[in-house]
Amino acid sequence: MSVHKYLRGPSVKLPLRLVEKLVLTHDTNLYTFGFPSHDTILGLPVGGCVQLHAKINGENVTRPYTPVTLDDFKGYVKFVIKTYRKDVNPKFPAGGKMSQYLETLSAGDCVDVGGPFVRIHYLGDGDFEIMGEQVRKLKANYINMICGGSGLTPLYQVLKYILNSSTDKTKIALIFANQTEKDIILRNELEQLRDANQSRFRLWYTLSSPPENWSYSAGYIDQGMIDEHCYPAGENTVNLLCGPPMMIKNACIPALRALGHSTENTLTF
Repeated sequence: MSVHKYLRGPSVKLPLRLVEKLVLTHDTNLYTFGFPSHDTILGLPVGGCVQLHAKINGENVTRPYTPVTLDDFKGYVKFVIKTYRKDVNPKFPAGGKMSQYLETLSAGDCVDVGGPFVRIHYLGDGDFEIMGEQVRKLKANYINMICGGSGLTPLYQVLKYILNSSTDKTKIALIFANQTEKDIILRNELEQLRDANQSRFRLWYTLSSPPENWSYSAGYIDQGMIDEHCYPAGENTVNLLCGPPMMIKNACIPALRALGHSTENTLTF
């Protein structure tokens, strides 16, 4: 049976039908969308994202999302999406337009999808292509992944692809920052991957507000935490970052530079 790719390009919008919505945490859902046929895959290069489109209160709204399923998953695509509700964050009193809209959907409802959009493309076996005016290539034996909150999802896609591969020997260290323990998305999946790949995947958490008897780090990501839990700088060490801009700009990048990691080998989704 031949396999069909669903995506037709960044400018082409196609309908995605919601099949199931599962509550994962107090503010995060797992959305399963179905394709018209069971022999269809999304057609998204590893490291890429799609854009979801919806008309919300008369306004056309578009947001980028990365699925948690890979292209070996036929018939469906799954997204883990955090809902940014109104009146929770004083800096964004209206909340997230798209995430709040998606939470109102019921099975059978549709949104439009366009893509793929690819800037950081993971080819497998440690090889990256970085898109720009010219395509730049990177080779990794070690990957440090540092993320906050829903910034996990693009890194999770790369992580899963590597650990599912029988040939990819790249080693990964992941630091995952959140506010509280209940904010940790995909925790079971991450810990299952760690337990099944102990020589290849190191996992560490840090929480701004940890519970009592918390066995991981407390507080914001800093140089000491990266030094202790990530792989050291080197020509074949690549850093992948995704999370709140202030975390990336004020914490991660200065700490990585102080530890000798090059700008060229530090990539932000």
